[in-house]
Amino acid sequence: MAGEPATATARRTSPSGIAASITAMTSWSASGVITKGLAMGGLAILTYRMVLYTALMIGLLGLRGRRLTVATLRTALPGGTALGLDITLFFTAVKLTTMANATVIGALQPLVLLFVGPRLFGASERATGRDIGMAFLAVAGVAVVMFGSTGLPDWNPRGDLIATGAQFAWAWYLIASKRTQQTLDPFEYSAATAVISTIVVLPFALLSGQDLSWPAASNWPWLIGLAIGPGLVAHTAMNWSLTRIPVWMSSTLSLFIPVTSVLLAWAFIDEDVAPVQFVGMGVVLVALFAVVLRPSRPAVPA
Repeated sequence: MAGEPATATARRTSPSGIAASITAMTSWSASGVITKGLAMGGLAILTYRMVLYTALMIGLLGLRGRRLTVATLRTALPGGTALGLDITLFFTAVKLTTMANATVIGALQPLVLLFVGPRLFGASERATGRDIGMAFLAVAGVAVVMFGSTGLPDWNPRGDLIATGAQFAWAWYLIASKRTQQTLDPFEYSAATAVISTIVVLPFALLSGQDLSWPAASNWPWLIGLAIGPGLVAHTAMNWSLTRIPVWMSSTLSLFIPVTSVLLAWAFIDEDVAPVQFVGMGVVLVALFAVVLRPSRPAVPA
């Protein structure tokens, strides 16, 4: 919570924080599949989604008797910029390569945050040897999913490269968001990053040459759903969870995204999945459950 000392908040790994993080990851899994299935350009979808999401966040903030200030926007600027770059790159990648690759490549970020987190946020963010082993196992499973798709018709190396850029932007977003948790409440921060990330997205969309004209009526329910689920629910839940779990754990739990996304794409938009990819997904899930069910550690002395 905003009023707690940083050391007390960072030490705690609560079940509610894990549940909130998994809620966000599950919602984001559907985002890529919806984007893949809509007959619109990736950045066109993103533009309408972000405008709707931003309007929703500002409206709800107003109903709570709050408003965004220049100081709030300044604090949220790093996170909002990182989020804007991440979603721009991801929504582009998902239209160019397989759903497996677009989501799986981003799953390499836990390896970065496992080592960066303690340096930025102190000993309370340090993972045990078991945690690190499970994270590496999960990433190995992710690699099986990714390389298992190289012979599939939707695979595109350019899309993979763009997805790699999204991975680094997302890691930046998690770090920037963690740093704001003692300054802004999660909802206020989500609203501020919505505004900033929309401003980041718009120039890319305008310069992309994609058709940004008014969407067909059949697309609007999906666009509104993207604004509410992967937008309002997911970002608020994620930012709330960052006060309750270490940033490396949040990043590791993001490995739920590629597994769930691939399964949804296979089930609903008939995207091919190679048998070996199911093996990789099983490895990821086993490793993630081991992380989530890890024994509690004693608090780190302040």
